Amino acid sequence: MRKIAAFIFIFGAFHAPLQCSSIIKPITDYLAKDYGTTPLDNVHQQQVRSIMKEMGITKSIDLRKSNWKAKAVFGRNNAFALYDRYLYLSDSFFDELSKEEQRFLIGHELSHLKYNHIPIRLGFSFFLWILAMFLFWNVSRKIREKISRRSITIPLRIGSAFLLGFGMNVCNATLSRIHERQADVESARCLDCSQGGIEFFCRLEKSATILTPQYDYSTKFKRLVASHPSNDERKQYINELNNKG
Repeated sequence: MRKIAAFIFIFGAFHAPLQCSSIIKPITDYLAKDYGTTPLDNVHQQQVRSIMKEMGITKSIDLRKSNWKAKAVFGRNNAFALYDRYLYLSDSFFDELSKEEQRFLIGHELSHLKYNHIPIRLGFSFFLWILAMFLFWNVSRKIREKISRRSITIPLRIGSAFLLGFGMNVCNATLSRIHERQADVESARCLDCSQGGIEFFCRLEKSATILTPQYDYSTKFKRLVASHPSNDERKQYINELNNKG
């Protein structure tokens, strides 16, 4: 009976944020306004819709121009997806990136929307938070039962909270890297734009400050909590995909 109850708890904790669309949609609509509400012009709308057709994406996606805040957060020449139906692109994205780079990056972000990566990550994070609270409560109870001195129990509880928080970060970062790789491969495979992906990541290394936020891979610890694969890793598996093709 306990196993059945645990399964129901875990299943519900993971899927609850995904199913409550009536609650989540107004929230995401409100958050999306922060990054711009102006739709893309017709020419660029057609370009993106054409790529959507190539990738077999039929869901409704709201295509918008990035405002100054979006550019400050995600980079001047970047594209990004928000929740399950928003795609943001900047004017300089179309002016400064090559056609192949544009196709690859648009395909990458559309892949996130196609496979509902962002809602899945939200659900996973919510599940981890619930699980961490449950584990912390149990660990704290065990500590109180076995150790009576507060001078010892408090540091132990703080340490257990830190370890649980670190574990949550590692799990979230791992899922994010898996999704980023899937989006890279899907874009390169469906749009036959592997070279565009390699060009983009080469450009990213040279001009990170105007493209997108960079991640620090200088230590194993930092690589463990990075939400994106390194540029070298991404170029490597895209090259391997290109060679197989």
